[in-house]
Amino acid sequence: DFTLERICGREGKISDYTWDELKEFKLCNSQETIPRFEEVLKTVNGKVPLIIELKVEWMDISVCPVADGVLRDYKGLYCIESFNPLVLSWYRRYHNDIVRGQLADGFIKSGEFKGILYMILQNLLLNWVTKPDFVAYNHKYADTLSRTICRKFYRNMAVAWTIKNQQELE
Repeated sequence: DFTLERICGREGKISDYTWDELKEFKLCNSQETIPRFEEVLKTVNGKVPLIIELKVEWMDISVCPVADGVLRDYKGLYCIESFNPLVLSWYRRYHNDIVRGQLADGFIKSGEFKGILYMILQNLLLNWVTKPDFVAYNHKYADTLSRTICRKFYRNMAVAWTIKNQQELE
């Protein structure tokens, strides 16, 4: 999430807080706190593949080389995914051996977001540049024409998110 509200019940973004403040926040009303990325990687220790979503607003992709630096010594399987095509473009340029996934949603269909940027993202209009290995689209909008066209044209794997029950899976 771009904000801490849903998971930690706090207002603002991660970047609004220091690490000392963040490590005290509880996750989903539990006693668990926010771990450092390195701690997660050490705990998982390659036992299962990881899907790492990079949250990048607008043009600041400074998180890409930082995440890549942390992941360089990780021995397990992982892929990178993001709603922001600039992330996929960065990984395509600097670390093309990593599986990259374009996240997408029916931004305009849902009425939540409007504008040219969201039209571009909803319709996967930058896939010709980023060439993602897979497209993960919100399952509620699986019938979006651009998703179907991109899947046939680029022949990349189609993935759905977030499926919470058998009915949604079907």
